[in-house]
Amino acid sequence: MAHAEYSPNSEENLITKLAIYREKLLPEKQNVFDTMQEAKQTMAKPGGHPKMEFLEDLQKIRNMQEFFENFTLVEDRQLNINNEIVIDAKAFLQMTNDERECLLKYSYDLKNGKITENQFFKAVNEIAKKYRITFERKRENAIKKMKEAFEVSDMADLQVKGKSIFEKMNRHEICRLDNTFYELCLNYNKKRLVVSLKMASELDCKSVAEFIAVSEYAVRKLNKQAACTMEANPKVQLARGEKPKNYYFNIYADEFLENPRKIVEEFKELKDKCDAANTGCPRFGNCITAANHYDKHSNFRQKGQDVDVSPTTYFKMATEICQGPIVDQKWTQDGKSLSMFYQSKIYEAIAVTYRNITNGSTVVATMMRNKEKM
Repeated sequence: MAHAEYSPNSEENLITKLAIYREKLLPEKQNVFDTMQEAKQTMAKPGGHPKMEFLEDLQKIRNMQEFFENFTLVEDRQLNINNEIVIDAKAFLQMTNDERECLLKYSYDLKNGKITENQFFKAVNEIAKKYRITFERKRENAIKKMKEAFEVSDMADLQVKGKSIFEKMNRHEICRLDNTFYELCLNYNKKRLVVSLKMASELDCKSVAEFIAVSEYAVRKLNKQAACTMEANPKVQLARGEKPKNYYFNIYADEFLENPRKIVEEFKELKDKCDAANTGCPRFGNCITAANHYDKHSNFRQKGQDVDVSPTTYFKMATEICQGPIVDQKWTQDGKSLSMFYQSKIYEAIAVTYRNITNGSTVVATMMRNKEKM
């Protein structure tokens, strides 16, 4: 009787080999192992071999016990890496082996006092940028800065028109909000923070994303007014150490805080125009954030000239680009969405969409001019 040909990579043998690796671990680490294996299954492409790929990943690990000691499971079965990174297993496993080892090594060294925070962030900076990773101590520091800046003991106490939109921010929202306050608001400048809150209240913002969008819009408009006045009056007499751009910004900020109607109505009008044009598939998921993205990124290179395109043209371009081939895709840190990157040589533009893996919906996150040569 003929025997079936033995295959070292048959389903049965793969299961056996994986079980051998798993049995070497303590029960709590076996849970981490299972989470990673399930993630690999979810990540599998059509025709892929997730068990074989996971086995290959395991075979690259120098010391299994040491490797899994870096992990604990937290909420939603997320991986906690040395209390420095909380990340979905899919987002972790999409990295190269070298990138994973780098995160484990330097987070372990930081946890055990072998390196400083600055040394840690310098070592993992490129990985963090590539995968848009938010670190726990940066999140904690950001929350602390926000509480101090707004003089609240809890972010739930910071309200926008009676709503606690900052109470349950996810890691990505905290990072984005901190970047907005640091960069746009010049390291938590009080006047700019007050402008942000005023604009958000006037427009009845209901989410962190909307808050950031209208904050950017208002501060951008006031900066533009200040720059125009500064250009017309470059030799204004100022107090020692005071910068002209801040001096003029504060003047226009005070005017806005006293009477915000002009900028608020301008934004509402722009939002309505963008909402009417944002009808493609895929499209931007929020009319307020869409209006801000259009206002920021409406300038493109066309026929050798810089041109500010109309809302109709902008949103049509965004949909067209995002219907094209995907250049790159990555899991978000929480593993709830796939981020997809697109390029267009015709429009000299780039775009990003997010696909929610729970409900399958896809929304455009941004579309802008690509200033790098293609």
